Amino acid sequence: MKATCHREGLLSAFQVAAGVVPQRSPRPILRSVKIVFTPPESATLLATDLEIGIRYQLSGVEVDSAGSVVLPVGETMSILRELPDERVTLKAGDGGVLIEAASSRFELATEDPHEFPDVPDMGEDPVHRTKGGTLANMIRRTSFASASENSRYALHSVLVEFEEGRFKFVATDSKRLAVMPGAVEVAGETPEGNWLLPPKSLQLLLRVLSDPDEEVGFVLRDNEALFRTGKVVIYTRLVEGRFPKYQDVFPPEVKYQVPLPVGPFYGVVRQSRILTNDESKGVDFRFADGELRLESRASQLGQSEVRMPIGYSGDSIEVTYDPQLLVDALKVLDPSEEITLELADSKRASVFRTRDDYAYVVMPLMRDR
Repeated sequence: MKATCHREGLLSAFQVAAGVVPQRSPRPILRSVKIVFTPPESATLLATDLEIGIRYQLSGVEVDSAGSVVLPVGETMSILRELPDERVTLKAGDGGVLIEAASSRFELATEDPHEFPDVPDMGEDPVHRTKGGTLANMIRRTSFASASENSRYALHSVLVEFEEGRFKFVATDSKRLAVMPGAVEVAGETPEGNWLLPPKSLQLLLRVLSDPDEEVGFVLRDNEALFRTGKVVIYTRLVEGRFPKYQDVFPPEVKYQVPLPVGPFYGVVRQSRILTNDESKGVDFRFADGELRLESRASQLGQSEVRMPIGYSGDSIEVTYDPQLLVDALKVLDPSEEITLELADSKRASVFRTRDDYAYVVMPLMRDR
């Protein structure tokens, strides 16, 4: 088997596939990427950690005969980065692969391609469709809110729900909750049930959603999900567990509504975070007629006061937040947007909403006043 590829294209594909490859595994072959070559110009990269997998269709390939190779990720990417040549040639031999360029050659000892686990493809199931930009926005605005480590596996996931021609992504770590809906073209009847996606699979998907207008197809099954773009299929097993009844977090009534410009608000929250620490991470937010005042204090650090004009008129209210929880959400929003804070009082959950129905719920910190 012999194949010639664009070096930069092959490197880019390897970099995406590397997002799946585990750093450690009892099966050494999983720390590699398999490439399947089909004449005259088809090549597909496969990578998996047995929970998440990717199939990446590579373009700009010349193939003289069918075959497959398994390449170690680290060494192969180092070779492709360092070579100055525009094109490289791969040749499969007994127990190894030869990578050649104009003035360089590297012989890599590799695993048997037949031992590499298969990565599922979309199959014949009905495929739901949405836009790449819609899906990317939903991932960015929710996945950060999932728990990084939690004994309740369901919290280390992003919930997918269908509702009236739209689907929602929902994530929470019990301190905050992010909910983002998006338009979807449903194939057949509206699916019933909940699906819990691992955040790692969504971050991998986000890397390949470069065209906001590209159509993305996806399938949700009992224990797995698949997403397909123009040249990539991403497979993931679903997270097991029961997602909390997140609707109960929203306060039943709203007494205060405070409009806030995202960019300036993001700036003052970041300033207020400077003089906080693990023992005193709370910042007091005082909303009053025409002004927001943020105050923080921490022993052995000092104290700060930051002010910002706001378009609010009404009774003043003071709420204490962990500023990092607000920074995480504000940095994924458009700075030119406006976000509205909805409050019942200083103790119950606060809800930040945008005009496109994004909702971010934060639990206030309790402080002796």
